[in-house]
Parts: sequence; C-alpha cells; structure tokens
Amino acid sequence: MRIYLVVLICLVVKYTAYSAPYSEHEKSIRSVFNEYFNGMHHGHGESIVSLISTDSLVMYDKYAELAILADKEKLLAENIVTITKVIKFRFLIPSNKISTMNGKDLFVFAANNKHQQTAVLIPVIPKIKSINVSRESAVATYTKNDSSSSLPMYFLIEEGIWKIHLTPFLDKASSFLEIQRVSNKFSKDKFAFHLLSGEKQLNFRPDKTLWLPASDHSLIKP
Repeated sequence: MRIYLVVLICLVVKYTAYSAPYSEHEKSIRSVFNEYFNGMHHGHGESIVSLISTDSLVMYDKYAELAILADKEKLLAENIVTITKVIKFRFLIPSNKISTMNGKDLFVFAANNKHQQTAVLIPVIPKIKSINVSRESAVATYTKNDSSSSLPMYFLIEEGIWKIHLTPFLDKASSFLEIQRVSNKFSKDKFAFHLLSGEKQLNFRPDKTLWLPASDHSLIKP
C-alpha cells in the first residue's frame, strides 16, 4: 500500500511539473492573441508589429523588395500569396512612398488598411477554441463572428516570448490557392488580379504602371 502511495504521489508531482508550464504558455498565447486582434480591430498596426515573429517580418521585407523592384518575372516566380500581396501594395501605396518602406512599415500599413476594410465585419475579438503547445511552437484554433468554422493561428517562442508566426498560415493558404489556380487554368498574374478584384472595398483595377520600378516615382493607384 505504501509503495502504491509513493508511486501515486510521484505521478502527481510529475504531471503537475509537466502541465504547469503549458498552462502558463497558454495564458501567454491568449494574451498575445487578444492583443493582436484588438490592435487589428482598432487599426493600431504600430502597437502590434512587436508581436510578430522575426521570420514573418523578414517575409514582409521580401514583399517590400519585390514591390520596389516591380520585376514581373521575379515576382511571378513566387507563390500566389506573395504575388497577390505585392500587387496589392503596389496598387494601394504610391511608389514614391513604398520606395522608402521596409517590412515593418508594410505590416503596419497592411494591419491598418485591413482595419479600414473589415472593422464592420469584425465587431469582436475572435474566440480561441483550443491551444496545442509543442515545445517552442504552438497552434491556436479560433472562430470569429460566431462562425462554426475554425481557423489556425501559429505561434513560436523568440527569446522566451511568444510571437505570432504568420509564415505557416500563408504557406498553407498559398498551397490551397495554387490548386484553385491550376484547376481554373489561370496564369499567376491573372489569378492574383482575379483575387484582388473580388475585394469589393479595394476597387482593384490593373494599371500599366504596375510593373514600373518604384524608383520611377509613378503613382500606382489611379
């Protein structure tokens, strides 16, 4: 009986030691999640850029570089999400301004622009349904606007702090869109135009200056 009690106590101690850190991780992840969506809802891109992982901001640096170069061949070698985002930035931002922007600037612009487009559509912060923590990474599933469908948000730890990891979600989105593009027999640029034309608030129209380098200081937006 005494041996049984010793084993039981050891198991309880082991479980507590194992689960407590994960409980703290989940609490931190929820805090970052809520702060991120609260910032998006109120158009405070400047306040939430610090929540984004380093590699995600490096990805936005790449968007900035491609937008400034406006090299069609180089851009069309990228995945469909990258192509669509770069074209959207070129359409929305005058080239003399975008030529001075880096990845952080583009993220802040995108966050604030998304707020302008969707503030009415996102009246409340989405709710987390579950969090799966695996060492230094995590995935939270959430719903928004009382939707029954779940969406993933990825996280990773940088210097002991949980950050939002955008790259996996965008990679998965691009793979999904690529299947649609191929099945509908679109070229990459035409498919990007198709996706952008579906954003009613954007009022997207392709323009000849779309492929001019930003150094030419041509206004991309009509």
